[in-house]
Amino acid sequence: MSKKVLILLVLIISTVLAGCTAANDAASMYNKALEKTEQVQRYRETTFFEIILKNKNGEYTIKTDQDIVVDRVLGISAGTVKVSNNKETVEYEIYDKRGVVYLKETGTEQYVKSPRSKFVPDIRERCVEILREVIESTEDKEALNEKIGFEKNEETGDVVIKSKIQNKEIENMMFEIVKEGVISEEEKEEVVETTVEKMKKVVEDLEEKIPEEEIKAAVNKQVEEIDREFRTMFENYKCDDFVYTITINKDGYISREDILFKASEEKGEGVIEIKISHIFKGPYTDPINFPKLTDK
Repeated sequence: MSKKVLILLVLIISTVLAGCTAANDAASMYNKALEKTEQVQRYRETTFFEIILKNKNGEYTIKTDQDIVVDRVLGISAGTVKVSNNKETVEYEIYDKRGVVYLKETGTEQYVKSPRSKFVPDIRERCVEILREVIESTEDKEALNEKIGFEKNEETGDVVIKSKIQNKEIENMMFEIVKEGVISEEEKEEVVETTVEKMKKVVEDLEEKIPEEEIKAAVNKQVEEIDREFRTMFENYKCDDFVYTITINKDGYISREDILFKASEEKGEGVIEIKISHIFKGPYTDPINFPKLTDK
């Protein structure tokens, strides 16, 4: 989490708790938790990301489970990521060197550079900024209390801050996540290449003479038309729920951040759910193994 996010969160909690009996103590506690989490130089975290699309044609789900160790000083992270959808599950070993991601599919020998910079979208910083904007623009304290909740679990010692935000920018961000998550640019390229090869085989079997460039242009046009239709299909959806939850554990770390987004089509035929969970597993002392990279 960036220092900018830390500062924003401190301001948010201070504002939310203003006027409460334990305001100063709570804000101080939260500030210490942020600083303590940020100061951990090497730590382990897990991330879960899920998109669920439901409509009259059925249900489509895509999931990502990521388990990595991060070293802030060296600027590297390494671990595993598992990506699954309705058809298949693929697991990779993943290595990130200052923002460049390398992958090794389970069962293979070498790492290759990935066209993807991230497997899980990180929109936490923007969510925090919007949360602060909502707080600053809300003069009615009762209305503010309905949007943001603060409570402590006496059994576990966890402090939980939960916010429910209605914001157009967040809605647009979440819809873009769905579009990119379901059909990315590299996946479109793969579809084109596979389809072109199949079409070439059909043409050869029919003993027709059609240039490969012409086949590829026709396939590209069809894929773009499908993509255009897909990217406009969410225009009739509206946000039903957006919940952003932050948890501070008894050890004083920000142990978990959860995002839940729900939207539905105006006609009631389609439903979207997005779930993102970042879990801080604590400081990590073992060394990170540096893999042999094939593309530096």
